[in-house]
Amino acid sequence: EMLRSLVGSEMCIRDRVQAFTNKNAGTGKIVQASGVTIKDSGNTDVTSNYNITYVDNTASTINPATLTIAAVSDNKKYDGTTLSNLIPTLTGVQAGDSVTGRTQTFDSSLSGTRILGVSGFAITDGNSGNNYNVTLQNASGSITADTASAQSIQIAVMSATSALTQLSSSANLIATSVTTNVTTSPTVVAAPSTSSPT
Repeated sequence: EMLRSLVGSEMCIRDRVQAFTNKNAGTGKIVQASGVTIKDSGNTDVTSNYNITYVDNTASTINPATLTIAAVSDNKKYDGTTLSNLIPTLTGVQAGDSVTGRTQTFDSSLSGTRILGVSGFAITDGNSGNNYNVTLQNASGSITADTASAQSIQIAVMSATSALTQLSSSANLIATSVTTNVTTSPTVVAAPSTSSPT
C-alpha cells in the first residue's frame, strides 16, 4: 500500500491494515485497505482533513491449505464385514472449519494381513471443501480368523461327510442285496410223479 499527499509535518500513524474480503481459497481475490489515521507533529488527529481513498487489490491469491486424513491401524476378529470401528486422524484443519463423518474400512472382509483406507469424510469450510488439498493415508491392519466359527464349520462338514458315508454304505448294501436276489438261480422243486393205475 502507498501513502500520498500528506501536508507539511503531518504524518501517518502506521495502524493501517488490509484484509481479504473472505477467507476462501482462490485467485483474483480482493484485498481492501482500511484504518489509516493521520496526525500532525503535535500528535493531533487530523484524519478528518483528508478525503481518504482506499484502492482495492484484485489480483491476490489464497492457496488451499493441506489437509491430511490418515487411517489408523486396526485389528479385529473376522465378522464378515470390512468395517473398522476406529476413526481416522486429522492434520491441518484450520480454526472454524470441521471435518466430520470420518470412517475407515479394511480392503477385504477376509482374515489375514489387511490395509485400511479412509472411506468417508465431510469438510465444512464454507467453500464446499475447496479450501483444502486433501491427502488420504492408508494404514496396516489385520483380521484374525474366528476360531469358534471355523470349528463349527469343520464339525458341520464332518457331520455332513459322515452322513454321506452312511448313506453311501446303505445304498451299497441295498444294491448288493438287489443284485444277489436277481442273479441267484431260483430253486426248482420237482412235482411228485403220478402213475396210471394198471
